[in-house]
Amino acid sequence: MITKSNKTIVDLVESVLKEDFKLGKIKQATFKRKTDTLKKLQKERFTNIPITKVKREDIIKYLESLKLYSKSTIKQTYELICLAFGQATYENIITDNFMTGWKRVEKPKSEYKSHHRKSLTIEEQKKLVDYLNSVSYEKCPNKYLFLLLLTTGMRIGEALVLDYEKDIDLTNGTIYIRKTQTKNISGKVIIGETAKTENGERTLTMTNISRQIIESALDYKITSKNHLLFCKEDKTMHIENSINSNLKRIAMKLGIGIYEEENKKGQLVRKTDVYTHMLRRTFATRCAEAKIAPAVLKKILGHSDITITMQYYVDVDSEFESSENKNVEDYLMGKEIFGIDFSTEDKSA
Repeated sequence: MITKSNKTIVDLVESVLKEDFKLGKIKQATFKRKTDTLKKLQKERFTNIPITKVKREDIIKYLESLKLYSKSTIKQTYELICLAFGQATYENIITDNFMTGWKRVEKPKSEYKSHHRKSLTIEEQKKLVDYLNSVSYEKCPNKYLFLLLLTTGMRIGEALVLDYEKDIDLTNGTIYIRKTQTKNISGKVIIGETAKTENGERTLTMTNISRQIIESALDYKITSKNHLLFCKEDKTMHIENSINSNLKRIAMKLGIGIYEEENKKGQLVRKTDVYTHMLRRTFATRCAEAKIAPAVLKKILGHSDITITMQYYVDVDSEFESSENKNVEDYLMGKEIFGIDFSTEDKSA
């Protein structure tokens, strides 16, 4: 039996998000992000009329307008629309849910051309590390933070809340990842109670390189209430956006990842595709190139699914790809599978 209702897409999504948050199914940061996405969606007329009056064509037309946005933006918006129709079906408000099943409205393919790469090349990494090793702490207070990200694969939010009393164990050579920087429902940046994910809570083993970096960072630590290994001179917590801006300025100075893009005035401006999360991905790429076992890399990065580790965090460069191809060729030649000695083959024929 159909229930008569004037509930809108906005009404339905809001009710589900609030319930999920109360039940602890989503964290504060996720609730805030989804709520912000809903606020943008709320500007569209079809989201403010009864969902029973929303037509398939309305959804298609709107989704088509999102094609120039990034994959993540499209995904987040699409998921909320699907959520609204799913909830409306559950409440018996509608019978025709065209956001599910064989005739569902599909998520549009993004046409956004991103300049973001997954990782730095070896030469770019050398250039960045050489700069960080040579520049003074006074000129670059974030030098040890950037070096630590490059040598441990930590998320920036995890590194920014490291407690030098509880999380750093020089005696046993370990780093405990217990928390991450996040936002509350008001959008204020805070230290979360837990790691980003269940697998995000982990123990990292220091290498000789990361140990030296941590020891150097401890030499410059500022005593603060939360014992933050990295914090501002006024003893407050660093914000990820400001750290990202600092890294971009360094990359621009070193000429790493430079590209040109037209601004709103039609002028070409120089930018860099380097960002803080790229340091984590660079670490993962170097681990893959060093042939570290995927299961070990998954644990170090704190992922729940090995496919995430391999698909999103490993960006194999051409040099590594060529060397691996040569390994395969040498193996096949050694086994004489093809029965051809390519080294002596007459290529003039």
